Amino acid sequence: MASIKWVEELLLRWGEYQAGGNSCRSGGYCSPVYNLQGRVDGNSNVVDLVRPEIIEVDKVMCDVKISHPNLFSFAIGWYVRGLSMRLIASRARCHIDTIYSRRDSLHGIVSSRMSGRLNVKG
Repeated sequence: MASIKWVEELLLRWGEYQAGGNSCRSGGYCSPVYNLQGRVDGNSNVVDLVRPEIIEVDKVMCDVKISHPNLFSFAIGWYVRGLSMRLIASRARCHIDTIYSRRDSLHGIVSSRMSGRLNVKG
């Protein structure tokens, strides 16, 4: 299975959300506090601070953490920390092709869970 563009984009946004929303640097996973709406410049206009689909991806990733820890470990390395595929493979003590396979598997999970919510065909 090849990389799915819309899933990759969602996971990249999720990674940015995770990287900016917590201070975990010990290899753990800290889901940031959900502050979904806020006010800009003290005025009365309410805006979304986090896109709702990113919160949905975060829910999927919480499930992935439990059911597929190797896929979750890959996601943290690639999408949150911005490590190279080669470095992720080295740390996981596996071949780089295994890491690409993990990416594809993760994309399949996220695609199947998110496509109905976003009305997207994978």
